[in-house]
Amino acid sequence: MGQCPFCKGQVSAELLRDGGACPHCLNDIPGEDAATDPGVALRAKEAAAKAAAQRKRKITSIALAAAVLLSIAGGIGYTEYQRSLQYAVLELSFENEFFVISPDELAQAEAEVKAQEEAERLALAANTGGKKAQSGGKSSGGGEYRPREDDALAQLEDDRLSTNDGGTTASAPVAQTTMAPLKVGSGPTVITGPSTAIKRDLPTLTNQAEIDKMVKTAMKRNMGQIKYCYESALRSTPNLAGRWTFDFTIGTDGTTQNISVKGETMRDTAFEACLAGRVRNWAFQPINKPQPVTFSLPFDSGG
Repeated sequence: MGQCPFCKGQVSAELLRDGGACPHCLNDIPGEDAATDPGVALRAKEAAAKAAAQRKRKITSIALAAAVLLSIAGGIGYTEYQRSLQYAVLELSFENEFFVISPDELAQAEAEVKAQEEAERLALAANTGGKKAQSGGKSSGGGEYRPREDDALAQLEDDRLSTNDGGTTASAPVAQTTMAPLKVGSGPTVITGPSTAIKRDLPTLTNQAEIDKMVKTAMKRNMGQIKYCYESALRSTPNLAGRWTFDFTIGTDGTTQNISVKGETMRDTAFEACLAGRVRNWAFQPINKPQPVTFSLPFDSGG
């Protein structure tokens, strides 16, 4: 009798001499003719398995690192690609004198706002299945007079994009668009629907300097509408004051998109809805790539 070199269990002399599987631990006993200690083979086998496991972990780590790097590179590439599709954000700065508006200019702005609101109301009524006017301006039920939507839109007057130094208004075809309803929540006022801005047959601008000048000029012309919104809001909120931030994008067709209006010091949903609605109806000259615009304005009833 003898002992197994692995588990030290009792085995027969023949098994130790001839070799074979240990009946206790089932390890292979090499026998007396083995050139080395039988434990060497087992340790070599364990070392080989450990090395293989380490190689596998290393390959897995390399693959994960490569995937992360590719993801980061892809994200950077996509961001750069998106940036190439539009101009850098145009940050505008306006001084207080831009709000020095004469009573006549304020009255004209009020007329423009009311015409735009009426056009939006008619468009919404048409989209929600409202009654359509028949020829002659009479409704199908014989009720109140309601002008046709295209006639109301055609009556809109806008000199915001006049190319004449004297400020004369140029006639232009009206873009027939579908209005999305204004939605104002507790957060930023975001308007994503298309505008009813009047489009003119003007050349498409591609130079950044020309685009900046065009945007600033058009913005100054629209300050009367902003002033009107504030004057109207003061009737219900006399203490309304602070700074409001505007963010929107000018599309390639000159209309505004992705409009956000948010008060920095206080919020007023009706006031912000009026501001966002005016921005949605602003018309700019066509450009070859979308132009994001941001600016903030101070409002003070005592200013």
